[in-house]
Amino acid sequence: MKTLRNAGIATVFGLVLVLIFTLTVIMIVSSRAGNESAMNDTLKTVFSPLVLIIGGLVSIFLLFLMFSGFIGLGKKLDNKFLVVVSWAFFILLILNIVYSTFSISMKQNPLTKSPIDGTIEVVFLLLLSAMMIMMGVSLLLFKNKVALAKTGGILYLCTGIFFVSIILDFLGVYTYLAAIIIQSIMFFKASNKFEK
Repeated sequence: MKTLRNAGIATVFGLVLVLIFTLTVIMIVSSRAGNESAMNDTLKTVFSPLVLIIGGLVSIFLLFLMFSGFIGLGKKLDNKFLVVVSWAFFILLILNIVYSTFSISMKQNPLTKSPIDGTIEVVFLLLLSAMMIMMGVSLLLFKNKVALAKTGGILYLCTGIFFVSIILDFLGVYTYLAAIIIQSIMFFKASNKFEK
């Protein structure tokens, strides 16, 4: 099984799905602007429990494939730090998906936030920042063994620093997008090198 190639495909597919979903929600919300009742009904449909559960399961599957690539690279090149960070990062993202799915599906208005949501979001952002920084460091440990690992590592480091700063977190979105694109190319190149 070509784990690295599958990780690259999962990364690209996940990115495309996130962009499609985000654009769809933006178009729906902007078309219903001014009519709060219609917007709330539409958002309840878009964020219905069934849609959230299916989206969560697809996300977990794609994350599993993606992190399998990191874990495979870590094992292949004896980078235990990358293996541990990948598992921790994967578990953190699964916990966030499960919490978000249940939290959003239990609300009358999917966009409202309870006080506990704010606390959990801050804790998640801090943990996510730590994972990004550790992922960046672990990729930098490859030196020149994997094409684009250094670039991806730097982008992950920047993303983690931007997210933890909170003031510059909007920049983190752009560096994370760049890191994901570099990561997918890195997986494809590593697959060509290691999975012949």
